[in-house]
Amino acid sequence: LSSNTRVVELGAGCGIPSLALARAISDRKKQRNQPTSACQIYATDFNPKTVDNLQHNIDLNSKELDDSSTKVTSMIMNWQDPSTWPSEPVDCVIGSDLIYQSDMVPLLVDTISGLIKKPDGSSDTGGASRFLYVARADGERQGHAEFLERMAAAGFVRHEHMAPPEYTKANPLASQDDDLCFLHFHELGIMDYKLFEFVRLNANK
Repeated sequence: LSSNTRVVELGAGCGIPSLALARAISDRKKQRNQPTSACQIYATDFNPKTVDNLQHNIDLNSKELDDSSTKVTSMIMNWQDPSTWPSEPVDCVIGSDLIYQSDMVPLLVDTISGLIKKPDGSSDTGGASRFLYVARADGERQGHAEFLERMAAAGFVRHEHMAPPEYTKANPLASQDDDLCFLHFHELGIMDYKLFEFVRLNANK
């Protein structure tokens, strides 16, 4: 990530991707023993109670993060109301398993495009704006195929990467409690996942 990068997570839930990204930036700074670029991460969701829990998780992990490298901010965000979005366009949008029905696809594509749009078409990520999306590799979610088509029509180039098994099949809990892992992450052991990287070189398209 380059300097002053701004990231939005859509449908953050408990905020694991945002926190993992923040931790990775903090760890990289420590490993290199030198300052790294600042990064603002907005972890967003629509439900106020979800965002309250999200802020709780941010607070729990605050000691593990280097605030000079990154800042994670929780926000209530309504995709249909741009006044609830971050005040400045962002360089990267992230999300996982956001699509459950076809009728939400146009709104999601419009939201992604609106978040990364800049008046001059430029971006702090080397001239490109990105949406990083994790979803089931089988593409069986309703609306998934339509989403890929609409993103292409919006000017995004798609790259697909299979998620390594060591990231998706292993117990992610610090306690390594298998029963608790099954309760919360039962799909991990039976599903394969892909990272979809959508890149748009011209953010004004």
